[in-house]
Amino acid sequence: KVLLEQNSASGHEVLSRLVQHVTAGEEQRRIAQKLRESKNGLVLLGNLATAHPEYATLRALAGAISRLTGAKSGFLGESGNTAGAALAGVLPHRTAGAKPSAHTGLDAYRMLADPRRAYMLLGMEPELDCWDGNLALRALRGAGFVVCLTAYQTDAMKSYAHVLLPMASFAETCGTYINNEGRSQSFNGAVSPPGEARPGWKILRVMGNLFNVPGFDYNTAIEVRDEIQNLIANVVPTNTVEWKLPATVARSGAGLQRISAVPMNAIDPVTRRARALQQTVDIADGAAHINSVLAVKLGLAAGKFAEVEQDERHIRLPIVIDDRVPDQCVLIHAA
Repeated sequence: KVLLEQNSASGHEVLSRLVQHVTAGEEQRRIAQKLRESKNGLVLLGNLATAHPEYATLRALAGAISRLTGAKSGFLGESGNTAGAALAGVLPHRTAGAKPSAHTGLDAYRMLADPRRAYMLLGMEPELDCWDGNLALRALRGAGFVVCLTAYQTDAMKSYAHVLLPMASFAETCGTYINNEGRSQSFNGAVSPPGEARPGWKILRVMGNLFNVPGFDYNTAIEVRDEIQNLIANVVPTNTVEWKLPATVARSGAGLQRISAVPMNAIDPVTRRARALQQTVDIADGAAHINSVLAVKLGLAAGKFAEVEQDERHIRLPIVIDDRVPDQCVLIHAA
């Protein structure tokens, strides 16, 4: 809104209509000024934006801010190898090397919202790692067959998995990460996997052999890496793409919105089980964080308990007053 006021409206009619109901405050004016004055400005979108139902709109608006200020656009991957997985062809509408797929499959959300008969989970605990853990549990517990490739076993896992296959952790196997810059970084395992655990790629290879699937003849992870590297050799990462602006911007309805940030020390099965990390402040505190305005409105106070309901789940949580939390929002840590 501020940037449009400072720029000629010519050529920005659609954008102007999208933000016509927005009221800009002093904070937004300071941010806009900083971005315009910066010689090397950067607009970053992180994983809360990526997981948002209106992500396409957020991306388009972030791109518009970048163009109006001359800043670069960037994205923070959701996990350590998000870029690598995308380039390897994990996305339902892409094949390896980011080429368009002839057939579009289901994304992770659709696989859970429209339950499958069988699931195979690779190194994850869906009840903690999915943005909608309740939806994930319902789908898995209703499935006819669930296989978990995992380094850990839990009571929750035993409630939905039919088979647990012991898988090596990241430190017990070699592999390759591709970072947000598009740079490949390979590594070797630091220690051998315990017991009967095997690296994930090797378990998948044997499964492919048992089902007589062609293309599962790798003997080393290096062969897997080299095949992928050949497929993505000519891919040049760029964020300078044109994103179509939507006709309208979805506006939140009445009621409260949950902010479900994942604490730094709960981002995966390994960090969640590191006792030293769980003694820091970067963990889920099991509380509902609201600002003082909302606390007064709801008749709540710090240390008091509130009944919280979302998606048919009920839980009693202590209240923490934090004026960094936006109006009509409740921060409840995920994972």
